[in-house]
Amino acid sequence: MRHEQTPPEKAENDTVETMRKWLSLGTAAEYLDCSADTVCRRAIPWQEEAAKGRIRFKLLQLNEDKSKRRERRYFLDDLDALLVSK
Repeated sequence: MRHEQTPPEKAENDTVETMRKWLSLGTAAEYLDCSADTVCRRAIPWQEEAAKGRIRFKLLQLNEDKSKRRERRYFLDDLDALLVSK
């Protein structure tokens, strides 16, 4: 049985598309046209199921530096759900 490998361009595009679903605090606030404090109040740690009126976040390592610092990123689909419910 022969397994086909994903071309490098496709794998890179999938990674870019996945990263576009995660926004910084400032960008999430701009997207919702609200304050960063409002985004923080609605934020919950990542869980598989969406919660109505909440924005799930993950701590993501954004670069490969030695510090291994991770930053909160907010899930775009949850932001879209909030906009629809307004």
